Amino acid sequence: MSKTSRATALLVAIAWVLFLPSAFAQEPGPAIDPEARKVLKQMGTHIQSLKAFEISSDSTSEYRLDNGMLVERATRTTLVVQRPDRFRGTSVGDDRHQYLYLDGGVLTLYTHKGRYYAQADVPKSVSAGLEYALDEFGIEAPLLDLLFDDASERFVDGVETASYLGKTQVRGVECHQVALRDPAVDVQIWVATGKKPVMRKVVIADRWVTGSPKFTSIMDWNDSPKIEKKTFVFEPPEGSMEIQFTRTGR
Repeated sequence: MSKTSRATALLVAIAWVLFLPSAFAQEPGPAIDPEARKVLKQMGTHIQSLKAFEISSDSTSEYRLDNGMLVERATRTTLVVQRPDRFRGTSVGDDRHQYLYLDGGVLTLYTHKGRYYAQADVPKSVSAGLEYALDEFGIEAPLLDLLFDDASERFVDGVETASYLGKTQVRGVECHQVALRDPAVDVQIWVATGKKPVMRKVVIADRWVTGSPKFTSIMDWNDSPKIEKKTFVFEPPEGSMEIQFTRTGR
């Protein structure tokens, strides 16, 4: 998956062509509200300044059943980061129960269902290690984009429309609301105002599936977490089996 296509997990763009009287086709430049870009830039810069933090997220994903009914599935996700080279992600929900570890250049993915785990050597830093996991093994999740060194650029990479919608509230926290669009999805991002501009909510809607099923995540942040070294160390549970990562070669 290319960097541009990855960014569409959290970003938005509409592609269109203007046909001029001269019969030459011309693509217009990006229609990005400077205020929207400013908010996203501040968010990315602030997150990159954090040496250690924890994100707790409650998310729901909508799915369409064979009979056309739209249903919702829930997931609780916790991301723990200690820069430069340690990360743990836990996702427990209706459809998954898995753990992702990055410990000084060793990547581990463990799935509770089946009790399988796979390990691989990857670049040491959190950003480079997760990017390698995405490129080589297809491991991805919308919130992981927040952890890349160039997070603020990813949010606007390839975007042709980005709008600033003003201020609103998320769980009592004042936030900037930004709306983005690309050919596949509509995205809304809520970023806390003030000195800690972190993402508090994101909604991603599929534009081309009937009913526009949505992924919604609301986040709480702790920028002073108590972290033990063993937090990032994977110990295979009794009865688990090691398998090999399948390379996607994206």
